[in-house]
Amino acid sequence: GGEYEWEYDEEEEKNQLEIERLEEQLSINVYDYNCHVDLIRLLRLEGELTKVRMARQKMSEIFPLTEELWLEWLHDEISMAQDGLDREHVYDLFEKAVKDYICPNIWLEYGQYSVGGIGQKGGLEKVRSVFERALSSVGLHMTKGLALWEAYREFESAIVEAARLEKVHSLFRRQLAIPLYDMEATFAEYEEWSEDPIPESVIQNYNKALQQLEKYKPYEEALLQAEAPRLAEYQAYIDFEMKIGDPARIQLIFERALVENCLVPDLWIRYSQYLDRQLKVKDLVLSVHNRAIRNCPWTVALWSRYLLAMERHG
Repeated sequence: GGEYEWEYDEEEEKNQLEIERLEEQLSINVYDYNCHVDLIRLLRLEGELTKVRMARQKMSEIFPLTEELWLEWLHDEISMAQDGLDREHVYDLFEKAVKDYICPNIWLEYGQYSVGGIGQKGGLEKVRSVFERALSSVGLHMTKGLALWEAYREFESAIVEAARLEKVHSLFRRQLAIPLYDMEATFAEYEEWSEDPIPESVIQNYNKALQQLEKYKPYEEALLQAEAPRLAEYQAYIDFEMKIGDPARIQLIFERALVENCLVPDLWIRYSQYLDRQLKVKDLVLSVHNRAIRNCPWTVALWSRYLLAMERHG
């Protein structure tokens, strides 16, 4: 096997040299996005766990990370986590991960990971608070929201005692009042699960949501058929939501559009303008302005708007 070892060493040496080159490149220009990505990939390949963690932290201080980058980091940390203390560290990482862009898959992982900590003090409250926040972030997402509702419901059904049945009922009812793909299947599941007939008010809300779904479908279909980054399709969807005027839905469609168009300053301007004028919630407004400049630091208009927003909010 002498020959094989020699090849391996050569490969390793090549990687080490490349790592050094990338590190030097970053010390000259820390805003080189691809350089960060390559460095993390190589360090991970070499199994340099402490270094890869540092490289990731450095990158995330400067840039927002994509869902893929966060998930890979989270999976690495989860596989290394040993005890309750490590679990807190992973929770902190999840908290950072859900702030960059809207992330249905990360919320789902966060919920499922927190279920694993249910034996710990405050475990049950933790799971519920994660799922509730996940729902307020992506529960209205027509194509990806469903998985979260189902995971939350499965969790509540699993710990069910007589007193908790109400919790499962309430989740079914909340979900059925929202237009989501495959609602009919959820309704059928509720009918089968519930021992009592379903109240008239719940059926009315469900029918209303079904009608809404029909109105939204053309916009969702357009997204499904288009190629990323689908800016025009998202713009049309945003116009439609603005006409309807439900703030939670307007935020959601902007967030979805920005996942694929994070380098489009006009989209950030339109989003922050809406929040500045309509919602005026300090934390929300300022965090979107901050994310805008993290994504497009070269756009003067975004900086001046951020400064004005900070002034307005004292």
